[in-house]
Amino acid sequence: MYFERGIQPLLDAHARGELDGAVISDKVIGKAAALLAVHGGVAALHACLVSSPAKAVLDVAGTPYVYDAECARIVNRRGDGLCPMESAVMDIEDPAEALPRILQTADELRKKS
Repeated sequence: MYFERGIQPLLDAHARGELDGAVISDKVIGKAAALLAVHGGVAALHACLVSSPAKAVLDVAGTPYVYDAECARIVNRRGDGLCPMESAVMDIEDPAEALPRILQTADELRKKS
């Protein structure tokens, strides 16, 4: 189990190869998290909140999912704009292509904090 905020727990699990065949549950699944989950081979997932772009990624990949609520986009923690991870991959559909962008964005966000 992971309890850190944001996409970092999913990144850590991906780096350790723990996503292949896993069933994951998270409060928020945006497009970046969905791309990462698909890239890692997640078998299924549950989200309390899922973005429409994340649903599209999961649908194309054929990854089963359930969710409690859907939103058009994931907002940042301040609530005044788009989540930086969602924004980073908005123009990417291929999970393999998204991985470097996700890692780069996560690294940039860590450096800012």
